[in-house]
Amino acid sequence: MKIKKIKEIKSTGAFDSFNWIGNDLKRYNLIYGWNGSGKTTISRIFNFLERKAIHIPDLTSIELAIQTDAGIIKQSDIVTHALNVRVFNEDYIKENLLFEKS
Repeated sequence: MKIKKIKEIKSTGAFDSFNWIGNDLKRYNLIYGWNGSGKTTISRIFNFLERKAIHIPDLTSIELAIQTDAGIIKQSDIVTHALNVRVFNEDYIKENLLFEKS
């Protein structure tokens, strides 16, 4: 199963109401943009898929719909989906790399 796009994001600071208008995602994707444009929020959504949990307290009320080639994944489906997702973002660096201690 592959992610095609994030159809919508609601109820977050960065996105009040987001609807995808771009091309479908590819196997590898680089997300970039201005500070405050929502890059971290998007990477955290993908990280929810990786962890199979919405683990960030500020985002527990998020509403989302992720279009895959097999259908739609909503926030209630995060724990049961069958996607293989890996995320390398600021949260990953803080949790796994010990630059400050070395």
